[in-house]
Amino acid sequence: MTSMPRAAVRALLGALVLLCLALPPARAERLGPGHASSPGFSGYVTRSGHELGVARIPGGPFGICLDTGTRRWPSGAGSPTRVTDPVTAYLLSRHLDRARTDGALATALWWAIGRLRGLNAEPERMSRRMAELGREAPALRDRVLRRARSLLADAHRFAPPPTGYAARTPRLSTDGPTGTLTGVGLLSASGRWTPGVVARIELSGATFADGSASQVVRTGTVPVRAAWRRDSASEVVVRVRYTDVPEHRYLRYRLGARFQRVASSAGSRTVVATARTAALSTPQLSTRVNRQRSRVGDLIVDAVTVTGSRDGDLRGEWMLLGPVAPDDRHRCRQARWTGAPVAARGAFSTRGDGTVQVGRTRIRRGGCYTYRERLLASPTSTGAPWTPAGLVTETSLAGPRQPTVPEHPQVDTGARWTAGSRTPAPRHAARVVVPSARIAAGLSSVRFRGSVLPAPHRRSSAGVWDGSVPLSSLVGTTLLAGHVSDARDRAGAFHGLRRARVGDRVATTDTTGAVRQWRIVRVDSVDRRRLPRSLFQQGIARRLVLVTCTDRVTRPGGGFHYRRNLVVQAVPW
Repeated sequence: MTSMPRAAVRALLGALVLLCLALPPARAERLGPGHASSPGFSGYVTRSGHELGVARIPGGPFGICLDTGTRRWPSGAGSPTRVTDPVTAYLLSRHLDRARTDGALATALWWAIGRLRGLNAEPERMSRRMAELGREAPALRDRVLRRARSLLADAHRFAPPPTGYAARTPRLSTDGPTGTLTGVGLLSASGRWTPGVVARIELSGATFADGSASQVVRTGTVPVRAAWRRDSASEVVVRVRYTDVPEHRYLRYRLGARFQRVASSAGSRTVVATARTAALSTPQLSTRVNRQRSRVGDLIVDAVTVTGSRDGDLRGEWMLLGPVAPDDRHRCRQARWTGAPVAARGAFSTRGDGTVQVGRTRIRRGGCYTYRERLLASPTSTGAPWTPAGLVTETSLAGPRQPTVPEHPQVDTGARWTAGSRTPAPRHAARVVVPSARIAAGLSSVRFRGSVLPAPHRRSSAGVWDGSVPLSSLVGTTLLAGHVSDARDRAGAFHGLRRARVGDRVATTDTTGAVRQWRIVRVDSVDRRRLPRSLFQQGIARRLVLVTCTDRVTRPGGGFHYRRNLVVQAVPW
C-alpha cells in the first residue's frame, strides 16, 4: 500500500474543516401537526397553528411570549428591560438555551413561566391551547405538565436571592502540612446548595491529592470538598471562579403596543471567591540525654528544646530504642539501630519555645539506648520530623552494676568442695557446649561462700556465678565454673576444657531457649591463690569466662588436688 502524498493530506484536512464550518447550527425541534410562523420556533404547534414554545426575536435572542394570541411576534429586538425575578430568571438562564433544540422542554418552559408562574397576560388562552395539545397528543401533554411542575419546583429551591448569588468564602481547614477545602458552592435564596454551576478551583502554595494545582468541578446539592497538601510552609491561597451562574434578573422585550412582550434570559454571571491560610511555623528540635554513661537500674531522661514555634501549642512523641550491642570499640557511635527494639515510648506537649523533660525510663538491661523525638503537625505548625537514631547527645551506654567480689576470690572446681556447694539438679534448659573440648553441660546458679566460688555438687553441671550478667545480655561478663573431676576422680563437667584452643567455638543456651555463639580468644593457667579479681569485674565488653582446675598433684599418701585454675575467655561470635 502506497502512502498518501503530503499535499493530498493537507487538502483533505482543509476540506474537513470547511465541511465542519458549513454545517448548520443545531435545528429547532418542532412538534405537532401545525406549521410555525415565528422564526426559529421550538416546541409544539397545534393543527390550528397555535405555537406553544420558544422562538427567536429577529436580530435578538430567543424568548417566550407573555401575551399569547393577542399580538404579533416582534419584528425586532429593541431595548429590553431588566426585571428582578429570581425564579423566572433561574428558569430562563438554566433552560432557555437547551429549549431551542428540545421541543418538549420548550413547551414545558412556556407553560411553567406563562401559566404556572403567572407572567402571561392571557392565562385562559394558554389553557385552551394546552387543551388542544391534550386532544392531539395526550401522552405528550402529560409529560409536558409534569416537566413544567418539576422545572418550577427546582427553580423555587435553587433560585438566587433577590440580589443574586453571593460568593461564599470557601473554608481551608488544615492540620499543618495537609488540609481540606470545603464550602465550595453557591447558596440559593432558600438556603440550598445550587447544582450545575461550573467552579474552577485554583490553589497557590498547595496541590490537590492528584498532584494538580487546579480542578474544574460542577457543583451539586452538597458543597464541594477536596483534600490538599502544602508545597511548603508558606501560606495557602484558594481562588474559586464560578461560571454559568444563573442571573437573578431576566430581560423583557417590548417593541410596541402591537407586538407581544417576550421574556428572555439575561445570560449568566461569573462569581469569584478567595480564602487563605496563614504560613506555618517551622519548629526545630535539639535534645540531650541526662546520662551518656549509665548502669542498669539508673533513670535516664531526655531534655527536648523547641525553637521557632511562634508560641503555639505543640504535641510531640518520643521513643527510647534499645538495648543494642555496642560497637567493636565498646561505644555506641557505630551501633546498629536498624530494627532496634523499643524500650519505651510516649507523648509530650509544650507551649511555644522552651525545654521539656521527656522519656523518664529506668534501665533494665545493659547496652546502647538512644532517644528519638518528633513534633506533630498542627494547624499553625509544620511539626518536626523524628530525630535520627544514634545521635551522640541522645545516646546512653548502660553497663551492668558491679556485684560484690571478695578481695582474693577463689574458684573451687577440683575434687574437693565445701558442703555449701551442693545445688539441686538444674530444672531449666540452660546449657554450655564446647564441641572441641567435648563439653556439654547443664547450668545452675552458684554464689560465693566467703571468698570461694564453688562449682555445683553435680559433676555433670557447671555453675553460673550469680553476679554474672544473663547469657542474653549485650554487655558485661558471664562467668561459668565447672569441676574437672570429682573426689572419685570421675570426669567433671569441664574435664575436657584443657583441650580448648583460641578460635574454638562455644555455644550457650539460656532458659528461654535462645542460643548464642562465642569464640575463644584467650586461654590462661593461673595460680588458684592468685586468681585475678578482674575476671569478676563487670564492664562494657561482653565476654564469657569458663573456669576449672588444672595442674593435678598426687599426694604421697594417696589422693590428689589441683594447684592452678584454667581460665578460658570467649567473646560473641
